[in-house]
Amino acid sequence: MSATIQFDHYFCPQPELVRLDDARLLERLRAWLLDARDEKTETSVSARVTYALDSVRQIRDLLLARGHQFSAEDVAAMAAIGA
Repeated sequence: MSATIQFDHYFCPQPELVRLDDARLLERLRAWLLDARDEKTETSVSARVTYALDSVRQIRDLLLARGHQFSAEDVAAMAAIGA
């Protein structure tokens, strides 16, 4: 699908995500979910977690704009990190 979103309100906009198909976006979303759940407090880790959460939100929003329906597992994982 060609649906897109406005990227200007994200912490670190990634407009290049629109070039990826849904399967690749889901793959990236699930990988970022692992980083976003990291609860360490080191500055570098905290920055990585913030970036991961922002990436999850961008991918989620893009997939929703394309009409994707998430699995219950994906919804629960996103809810657990506040996405």
